[in-house]
Amino acid sequence: MQSNLKVALKVMGMALFASLLCLFVQVSIHTMMKSFTTEPVGYEVHEVKEDGSSVDHGIISVEDAPETPEENFRYMAIYPDIPQSAKVVETVISLIFSLGILFCTTGSVFAGVAAKDRNDCDYNGAVPNKNRGLIIGAIAAIPPALGYIAALVLRFIGSGKAVDWYYWVYRFIIMGPVKPLTDILTATPTGSFVIGDKTYITTGAETSLLEVPVWTVAVMGVCILLFVLMGYLMYRICYNEDSMLAKLLYKSTRKEETGRRLGGR
Repeated sequence: MQSNLKVALKVMGMALFASLLCLFVQVSIHTMMKSFTTEPVGYEVHEVKEDGSSVDHGIISVEDAPETPEENFRYMAIYPDIPQSAKVVETVISLIFSLGILFCTTGSVFAGVAAKDRNDCDYNGAVPNKNRGLIIGAIAAIPPALGYIAALVLRFIGSGKAVDWYYWVYRFIIMGPVKPLTDILTATPTGSFVIGDKTYITTGAETSLLEVPVWTVAVMGVCILLFVLMGYLMYRICYNEDSMLAKLLYKSTRKEETGRRLGGR
């Protein structure tokens, strides 16, 4: 069990590292999708005084922006929301990259342990345990499971900034690889601004745990179970040295004789 715990701690560390990588990847993909699918609809105008103070002059449309602004004025571009179709594409791409990062980082640990165990069984007479990946995955899933239980309890009895900060850590760190899915499921209006005769409504992921739908929190628990299943399958496949491609190629090259030859007995 001590050996399993040691491997599980390594899996936890790799999962934490994967969450941090996913954070940068998801922000980068969002920035690219926003630049590709939206254009500025207006500018926030700020006047910078000689003493360094700033005066807000409100919002102007793109048409009203001067071609050569004065030196002491700053124009901050305002972008509308990303189209819904682009948000779906962003979510799918972010999920693929994020889950790929999680699979490569934590999966490498399971693969390395499985290869070592297979050698010990083949050459050192060790007793095989093909379910070891399930045990390691279950141990590694204890911290996110505790975080999930805390989020579920706080969803019903908690409120305030401390709870919302915990939910931020829970979304970005504990459940980082599946955060894009959580964000699109909890999308909600976050504000609005008016430019000319048009009103733009901005949306984003719900940041208050008290306002998050209960079923969304329940879905996050399923993701933890899938992580344990991934550890079990990864260990089992690598221990058995299975290769679907090799099996298909082997089967396709076999010559099966289903009929009897003429003159055969």
